[in-house]
Amino acid sequence: MQLYLDLDYLRSAAKRVLHLFAGIFQVRLGLIGLAFVLLLAVAGYLPQLFLRLAEKIVCFVLRLVGTTHRWSSSSSIGPHGGLSSGYPMGRVGKHRFDRARFAGMIVLAHGYSLAMMNTAPREMLVVVPAHNEERLLPGCLASIDRARRAVPVPVTVTVVLDACTDDSAAYTGLADNVVVIHSANVGAARAAGFARARTDSESWFVCTDADSIVTDSWLLQQWQHAARGARVLCGTVAVDDWAHLGAAARERHESGYSHRADHGHIHGANIGFRSEDYWAVGGFAALETGEDVDLVRRFVAHDIPVTWAGNNPVTTSSRLIGRARGGFADHLRELAS
Repeated sequence: MQLYLDLDYLRSAAKRVLHLFAGIFQVRLGLIGLAFVLLLAVAGYLPQLFLRLAEKIVCFVLRLVGTTHRWSSSSSIGPHGGLSSGYPMGRVGKHRFDRARFAGMIVLAHGYSLAMMNTAPREMLVVVPAHNEERLLPGCLASIDRARRAVPVPVTVTVVLDACTDDSAAYTGLADNVVVIHSANVGAARAAGFARARTDSESWFVCTDADSIVTDSWLLQQWQHAARGARVLCGTVAVDDWAHLGAAARERHESGYSHRADHGHIHGANIGFRSEDYWAVGGFAALETGEDVDLVRRFVAHDIPVTWAGNNPVTTSSRLIGRARGGFADHLRELAS
């Protein structure tokens, strides 16, 4: 007796089996994600609108599971082309997909998006301390104003005028709030800005400096990190002009500076954090310098994870006389000396 093996048939059968299990797995995974979202909703974290939408998707999945369809440019329903019926456990071609698998992917994506929306901040607050910054403050606020247009939540910009003796106040038109203090202390200035708008636990706080320019996607990327679960986000900075500092200074700086995801740099010009974590550690201390490093150290001491982002730098001034003793300007002056 001879046994003939049809290899094409075996390959086709194997594909069908794998395809079926993939569909079942993704549907179950999607339903698990949806169940998680529904539990959050029952706990009061999601509005009823999402519950109704989730219910419709479940009904949609139940109607689709168990039926195989194929899609290609040549198949059709009527004269217009598109989706056409096939057979359960049908052959898996290049342009075909299982509706159960497709439905599972939809549910999983929907569950993930709703879960992400649950962690996404509902508002953002940007604080900009300014001490005699009439020359650079307008450019800083203009860049923040452009950046907040890309964010899907309200963004409030607060400028803290600290012991200003120049005309900085005349250039705060793009700010939503202006706070005036007389501390000549950058830590106290940042703290005063956040104290002005003590908000709920679904806010994301952001800092930058008056001598810095942010990118158009800066705030959007901050919001996206927060939506994915980040609690503290430390970004990098880029120097706006090396010409007057010299090639040697630039080389020394770049040899010890990194924009990698594990860069480890802390800059008050590019940092964000959840409001509840900020209040939990006591906020910014009234330090003349190093207030940003001090805050991050307290986050770490409270077991609050820090995310290091190197792909969203803030461009900062290359001036050699700064506003805070021991700040970035002093660092550049040391490199140039």
